[in-house]
Amino acid sequence: GLKIRLYQAFFIHFSDVLYVKCKYILKEKELKYKIYTGNIGVIS
Repeated sequence: GLKIRLYQAFFIHFSDVLYVKCKYILKEKELKYKIYTGNIGVIS
């Protein structure tokens, strides 16, 4: 039972880390996209 519990705890932690990383990457891309489209708006 302990092994399964440790595995579950690790998996939950790992998916949390993955989720935070994905959120961070998406936010960074969104920011770059906004800056990019903003610059196009200024140019045109």
